[in-house]
Amino acid sequence: YILHWGKIWKEMDNFKLLQQVAAALQYKYKKQQFDLFDSLKEENPNWDAFKIEHYKHDTIENRQDSFDGGLTIEIDNNVVDNELCLLYDKQVASHILWGRCQVLNKPFQDFMQLIFKTDDDKYSYHPGPPKTYERMVEKTVEYQSENAKFPAAYRICDVLRCSIKCKNLNDVASAFNVLKENITIVRVKNRFLPSFDSKETDGYRDMLINVLFKDDKTKLSAICEVQFQLEAYLEIKKKQHKYYKIVRAVDYKGLLRNYEARKWDD
Repeated sequence: YILHWGKIWKEMDNFKLLQQVAAALQYKYKKQQFDLFDSLKEENPNWDAFKIEHYKHDTIENRQDSFDGGLTIEIDNNVVDNELCLLYDKQVASHILWGRCQVLNKPFQDFMQLIFKTDDDKYSYHPGPPKTYERMVEKTVEYQSENAKFPAAYRICDVLRCSIKCKNLNDVASAFNVLKENITIVRVKNRFLPSFDSKETDGYRDMLINVLFKDDKTKLSAICEVQFQLEAYLEIKKKQHKYYKIVRAVDYKGLLRNYEARKWDD
């Protein structure tokens, strides 16, 4: 419906109005997410997942050029004109990262599926689609605006991702232990911690782990993301995700690009 009326939404003022409507429709789901965490804390104030602290690796930065075998660049941003650097970052560096991740996606997913194979139903592995090139360009521009180190595209560490869906917060901790026994952890962002201010995420909570994946066959490496999710949150998220995409979009074209890139996904 939204895309059908594209001539209207191309007008920026109209698109902002659309985003306001989407935000209003999203509200009840936000409240459900806040209420869910209150219920979880009341049920058990000592969930194992509450003991997993935020973490950053001592020597590996959460960037695609911070480790042995990481991505490199051909230009020196201290010598080349700034406008050319921004263009290189957006159109070349992002493409180099996208290309490497296309090669690594299947080996990464196969490895994750193997280590999380289990006979019980406490948690389950689910592959995620690689981040689209269009979305990578948007993220690069966003990081450029935050004055990220050049190239800003190499700050994108969730091009390859998968999710581990868990029944409860103790299962989240169990699955996390499996992960850290099998791969190098680069960063832990535990948004299940009671100290995390979930207003940043509209009440939604999960745990995001960046890992350094190395493929023995191609000898290529990349930092990837493993998302630990609770089934109860996912049920709510599924209902409000389309509203979220509208609110997040920079403009109508950005929303359209995202739709076109994703419409053939399973």
